[in-house]
Amino acid sequence: MRMGRLVPVGLISAATLAHEVLLMRFYSIIQWHHFAYMIISIALLGFGASGTLLALARRPLVKRYPEAFAASAALFGITAVASVATAERLPFNALEIVWNPGQLGWLAASYALLVLPFFFGASCIGLAFIRHPGQIGRVYSFDLVGAGVGALGTVGLLFIVPPPVALCFVAALGFAAAALAATGMARHRWPAVGGLGVAVLVIGVWLPPSWAAPGPHMSQYKGLRMALEVPNARVVEERSSPLGLLTVVESPTVPIRYAPGLSLANTQEPPAQLAVFTDGDSITAITAFSGDPATVAYLDRTTAALPYRILKRPRVLILGAGGGEQVLLALRAGADIVDAVELNPQMIDLARNRFADFAGRIFSRPNVHLHLGEARAFAAATGERYDLIQMPLLDSFSASAAGVQTMHENYTYTLEALRDYLAVLRPGGIIAITRWLRVPPRDILKLFATATAALEADGVTEAGQQLALIRSWNTATLLVAKSAFTGEDVEAIRSFASDNFFDISWAPGISSTQVNQYNQLDREYLYEGALALLGPERTDFIERYKFDIAPATDDRPYFFDFFRWRALPELLTLRTQGGAAMLDWGYLILATTLVQATILSVVLILLPLWLGRQALARGVPRLRFGLYFLALGLAFLFIEIAFIQRFVLFLGHPLYAVAVVLAGFLAFAGLGSAVAARWMALAGGGSPVRGIALAVVVIACLCATYLLALPSVFERLLALTDAAKISIALLMIAPLAVFMGMPFPLGLSHVGTCSQAFVPWAWGINGCASVLSAILAVLIAMHIGFTGVVVIGTILYLVAPALLAGAGDRYDQKTPPGLVPDRNRAPAGPIAKKPDPAGEWADRIREGMMSLALVAHCDWSIDRQKRWKCVAVCDGSRWIISAPEPVSDTATLLPRLRQRAKIDGATLVGFDFPIGLPEAYGRAIGLSSFREALQTFGTGSFAEWYMVAEHRSQISLHRPFYPMRPGGTQRQHLFDALGVATGADLLRHCERATGERGNACMIFWTLGGNQVGKAAITGWREIIVPNLDEIALWPFDGGIDVLAHPGATIVAETYPGDVYGQIGISRRPLWSKRQQSGRRSISHHLTRWLDARPQVDGTAILDAISDGFGSERTGEDRFDATVGLFGMLDVVDGYRSDGASDDRVIGQWEGWILGQAGAGGEGF
Repeated sequence: MRMGRLVPVGLISAATLAHEVLLMRFYSIIQWHHFAYMIISIALLGFGASGTLLALARRPLVKRYPEAFAASAALFGITAVASVATAERLPFNALEIVWNPGQLGWLAASYALLVLPFFFGASCIGLAFIRHPGQIGRVYSFDLVGAGVGALGTVGLLFIVPPPVALCFVAALGFAAAALAATGMARHRWPAVGGLGVAVLVIGVWLPPSWAAPGPHMSQYKGLRMALEVPNARVVEERSSPLGLLTVVESPTVPIRYAPGLSLANTQEPPAQLAVFTDGDSITAITAFSGDPATVAYLDRTTAALPYRILKRPRVLILGAGGGEQVLLALRAGADIVDAVELNPQMIDLARNRFADFAGRIFSRPNVHLHLGEARAFAAATGERYDLIQMPLLDSFSASAAGVQTMHENYTYTLEALRDYLAVLRPGGIIAITRWLRVPPRDILKLFATATAALEADGVTEAGQQLALIRSWNTATLLVAKSAFTGEDVEAIRSFASDNFFDISWAPGISSTQVNQYNQLDREYLYEGALALLGPERTDFIERYKFDIAPATDDRPYFFDFFRWRALPELLTLRTQGGAAMLDWGYLILATTLVQATILSVVLILLPLWLGRQALARGVPRLRFGLYFLALGLAFLFIEIAFIQRFVLFLGHPLYAVAVVLAGFLAFAGLGSAVAARWMALAGGGSPVRGIALAVVVIACLCATYLLALPSVFERLLALTDAAKISIALLMIAPLAVFMGMPFPLGLSHVGTCSQAFVPWAWGINGCASVLSAILAVLIAMHIGFTGVVVIGTILYLVAPALLAGAGDRYDQKTPPGLVPDRNRAPAGPIAKKPDPAGEWADRIREGMMSLALVAHCDWSIDRQKRWKCVAVCDGSRWIISAPEPVSDTATLLPRLRQRAKIDGATLVGFDFPIGLPEAYGRAIGLSSFREALQTFGTGSFAEWYMVAEHRSQISLHRPFYPMRPGGTQRQHLFDALGVATGADLLRHCERATGERGNACMIFWTLGGNQVGKAAITGWREIIVPNLDEIALWPFDGGIDVLAHPGATIVAETYPGDVYGQIGISRRPLWSKRQQSGRRSISHHLTRWLDARPQVDGTAILDAISDGFGSERTGEDRFDATVGLFGMLDVVDGYRSDGASDDRVIGQWEGWILGQAGAGGEGF
């Protein structure tokens, strides 16, 4: 299989992952982050559904592989744009689900549309697995590497173009994959390629991106949509990147007034403002500033201004610069130096460049330093110390109130984060955090609990002395001090609250009579909660509270997750009372999604597969095999998702973490897949199950090591540059990902030897697992943390090999040093009985499941003059046999044969030299398969492999052929050098005695008239190796029915001597094929065979048969070429089974002689 044949697999895999990333962006804009996550998870059902299709229609699709692949890839390109454009226009609104059941129908319609490109993309990859069963590792490698490139490339592309344009590029990538696949079509190849090439240009250049623009279809509950409802409000600037869609809105008629927490006592009208929305919701404002601090005096009357009443000329760190509102506040309050950190470079460009004049160029002031980075990472890496760390309010109230951030990982408010912030404070310094006020309170109490735990973790015994909390009518600000507040500090807090009509919910020395005075609530929830959280009953209070307010940690970074199952009845009651939209429905919707995904997985994947279970061979342990691939799918994504979260802090940016970790896992897992076969040979002794078991042990050890070591490693390396940290991250990911890439291809190859029909099952079940794991990983992490997710993933990996053990791995014995054969195998007995007798084989022929256009048999010899071939060409209804002819130039033999085909089909060529090696020898040399051995022989340590040893001292595993010439040579020399007892140990199973002949000559002995070693050397070097990437080797790469697709060339081993008995030729009376008279004496058997085969036209060879193929010395070669062809046609036409079993030994190392039965004449 040429490398180029796998490029379409890599392209479609890249396009599919790129499409997934883009859908995340689209639905983060149209809906909200975790609703996008939900829809993508369900859309992944396409992977599973494709497996179902392939399981039910495997043979017709594989038969037309180039056409099926090209069609699926082209349909991916079409639906990638069409599904998004259509789904955006559906009247689906995620928040309405809780009170409008009709939205469930629109949600289902969205699923049905969005699943289509995933279905077609996955069908391409699944087809490649089935079409190349002997190359699963390479196919999987291209799949994973392509996926990694697609994920990383899309992130980079989104920095250059907006999502709608990127979507056109992804669609064009699908058409490019289709065009490349179409080059393998036997008919209409170039028109198809040309048409698909034009489609690439049309999609990539002409298609207007507005077809899929998300803006006009945004949820009506998002802030941007509501802002644009104001008369004359308009968008003045828009910037797009993977970090978000920034939309700048101007409203001249009804001025924008954004000042969270502004006191009711304020009398100053704020200046003109521009609202900046991120993904249509999270909002910040760019405020007009003339340079006069008095124009922004209103900022003094926000809750965020409290710390400036305590601190004088502080050095300030603002974590989340946004449009610069908090920078203005700091400058007005007389801050000495202001360091502002902003995550989004496009936000920095808007504030510092595009609208710099409007904002008074505050970011160009010498005492204001604007930094690009993630807040937590900057705080951990900075060498500066601050008097005040200000954490402003950047998310919208509607998003917070609706609970749409529940599933969003946030490392800004974790216990470890607060400890990091406290560490960079100067003595007397303060952390100020402002959040929206919600009743009953959730995030404020959770923040208070987290701050209390952080102070206590730093050794503070009375945390209440270092905490203060005030609230306005819609916000609350929490102060966390480096040291205890003084009496003067407390008085300043009281004075500030009184001046601005703010309520103090907690301050040292406050009593119940001093709370709930201005913005009155039914109960002073915050004061009561603060008392409980600072008291001895804290744990009981957190456990009993209606919402989850336990401190968030880096291992469980879901700060906005407040859902408790016991509150569900009340939530359902409120659903009908108009308050549902203000509750935390995020968790419940995700749990509902898991139920939906499970049901849909069963209906679309497992149920159809179960209904088609009759296609599987008897004895295939479906349950264990299915659980194996389910466990792998869950385990891989569990660990991958957990490690993405682990690397967020180290890489300093969520986007970097997703892009680097995802690309690293996929690319290095692809590398692991590519070397999986070699690992199986070296570490597993040729056993897939043992190879998998050892790989998962390594995975478990690496996971345990990383869980223990990564925090300290990250802490020591956090100050490095981004480029250095990305490189280190990839190096740390590499070993784990390499081994995680091995169990799937090894398991798929192992299962394929038991039943090729189970391969699409495995693909579908693995797709089902990918649907469930994306949701399960988050739900599990919310309860037990990402460490628990990794532990569960590791356990699933460790359990997986046991599900395969004992199934189809009957020859899983350890090979000692040297070439030691497996003594537990009967020397002449069949390995497994073929479940497919000739009658069923014939059914497959009649059903059109084999597509062969030409069959040829080549009688081989080291003497070029004695190489003859006999060819049968199909004209659509019968085989037309040509007279035997010389093989001639071996370099052009296969292309010449392909050119002779008259119909669209495959070419099957038989050679009567060995194609395969004794399995014991293969295991001894440490390679994984015969195909890999062919690629290795003649290179490196095997450079002398094809050279026949002249002296016994030259014999070795790397030079096994002996002797060059007779004289003083003995077979025992060969046995001793290779470490075997007898010649039987160097025989393949197909070379051992049958009911019609004795043992064949062993391949490595090169003396005598019957020796085959030199024929193998010349045949491999002249035919097999030069064409290795162009041909399919039977039975190594699969059965003929699987391999026989249009344009394919299949090479098989034949032995005319076996055919003699099959067509009625007996050794009694004695006759010699070397004599013309002998060949004449049995000619009637050949003509009788032709008479019994009405589908075979042998007119061209009748004269040669009756004449005994002439008197020349090449007559015997023409005779064997013809008889060998007869045997091949009997197999192809269903008169005889191919004889090969599905046993791993046959498909991996030894091969089989086409049409040969096992011992006693019974087929495998």
